Amino acid sequence: MSTVTENTELTMHLTDLNALLVHFHSAVDEQLERSKKEGKSNSLELNTRLENILRRHRQLVKVKCDLYASDMKTKGKEGFTKFLGSIAGLYDRTRSYPESRALRDNYTVLSLYAASLTALKTYGLMIGKEDISKMAYDMLEEVCPFIVEMSHRTPEVVARETAEREGIPFDPAVSARVENAIKRCWNISDT
Repeated sequence: MSTVTENTELTMHLTDLNALLVHFHSAVDEQLERSKKEGKSNSLELNTRLENILRRHRQLVKVKCDLYASDMKTKGKEGFTKFLGSIAGLYDRTRSYPESRALRDNYTVLSLYAASLTALKTYGLMIGKEDISKMAYDMLEEVCPFIVEMSHRTPEVVARETAEREGIPFDPAVSARVENAIKRCWNISDT
C-alpha cells in the first residue's frame, strides 16, 4: 500500500470516527440534561460517565486528526457518520420509555463504536501506525466494559419504568433474574 493511499485511508478512518464521536457526544449531552431535569439517577450516573469517556476520546481522536488528517471532513462519508452518530437519538420521537430507550440507543451506538475501534486498531497495525492502534485499544478498554455494564443495568431501568407506566409494583427479583441471565449469556461470573 502506498503512503498516499495509507494517508487517504487513515484520514477517512479518523474523520469518520471523529464525526461519530461528535454526533454521539451531542446526543449524550442532551440525555444528560434530560436526566438532570427528570432526576433519573441511573441515567444521570451512566450518562455522566459516558459523557466523560466520549469527551476524552474526542480529544484523543482530535490529536490524531491534527497529526494525520489534513481535512477533518470526508464529504463522501459525512452522511453515513451523521446517521451512525444520530442513532443515539433516533427513537426520541417513536418510543414511550425514554430512560430505557436512551440506554438501549447508547448501547447500540457503543457497540458500533467498539466495532469501529476494533477495525481502527487492526488497520493501524496493518499500516505500521502503532500509535493509532494503541489509541484504538486504549479506547476499547473503556468502551467494552461500559457496554457490559449497560447490559447489566438495563433490566432494572426497564423494570422500574414498566412498573411506573403500568401502575404495578416494582419487583427487584425480575430485574435480578434478567441480569443473571445476561451474565450467563456474556459468560460473566459473580466474582
